[in-house]
Amino acid sequence: MDQTDTKASGTGAQEAGRIAGRKGASALRLRPGGPTWETGGTCSAAPPAMTTGELLVEIECAGLCRTDLQVADGTLPAQSGVVLGHEACGRILARGPGATLALGSRVALDPWIPCGTCGGCRGDSPAPHPRGAEKHARAALRCHGPIRLGIERDGVFAETVSVPQSNAYPVSDSISPERAAYLEPVAAALGVLDAPITGGSRVLVYGANRIAALTARILRAKTAAEIVCLPGDADLPPCEFDVAVETGIQAHTLNRLAQALVPGGTLVLKSRGSSAASFQPGDLVSKSLTLIAPAYGSFAEAAASLADPSFALDDLFG
Repeated sequence: MDQTDTKASGTGAQEAGRIAGRKGASALRLRPGGPTWETGGTCSAAPPAMTTGELLVEIECAGLCRTDLQVADGTLPAQSGVVLGHEACGRILARGPGATLALGSRVALDPWIPCGTCGGCRGDSPAPHPRGAEKHARAALRCHGPIRLGIERDGVFAETVSVPQSNAYPVSDSISPERAAYLEPVAAALGVLDAPITGGSRVLVYGANRIAALTARILRAKTAAEIVCLPGDADLPPCEFDVAVETGIQAHTLNRLAQALVPGGTLVLKSRGSSAASFQPGDLVSKSLTLIAPAYGSFAEAAASLADPSFALDDLFG
């Protein structure tokens, strides 16, 4: 997830942006000339004999984020012909052998699927995770090459998508489709909790975009730390923060954040842009800083947050 208020440009992004409200189209596929709506047939439909543990999900609502726009414009490499999109909720239409979630039930999707064959998936070299067994047990975070919806595997900008049951999280019919489809962004923001944050920590969220706003809300809901939010062009005082969260890379971002951290502090990377970013290694080494880049937190915890009416999200949609 890399949702920001940055406007995309280029024909690929413009075509991807037409997804909302599109009727009568089977799928938005990535073709050599750019994203193309293709009608007829099925998208990611179940094969004649469904794969063990797989679900066929009818898409109810899908979200568009900057990652999708980068795939559409070719700045983020993806499988040719793949169906775009990775944030969605829907209802189960069919189940493969071994799948147990009820037909017709509503689920939201985790878009990272473990390959199942690498050393990480086999558990050859397990390592403890700072947030415990539930986080470490998620195979896609141990996988050396996870398969991502909308990049290596057909995604959600379609009528249906097939996913392993382990990537589907039940969500209540009582919440809006938009909120249910926001599972992946919430799980991505929860990754910030991998940082060593205590009740006495002073945490900077650097940026003025949706992932920054969502991250700040997660931190306020889940920690007792002092949270400071500043736009990504703001000058920062030196040695003021225990943890600093980056939400949008610019030329100066990493150096500014390193200078703003106290010795022994932690720099958290959250944006997933494809542009190169530079920093002075000495700024980190001289202060014994730790740099972490958590892709996701707990999807189960994210689903619980969606079900909590006190956790405000609706103003971030659109």
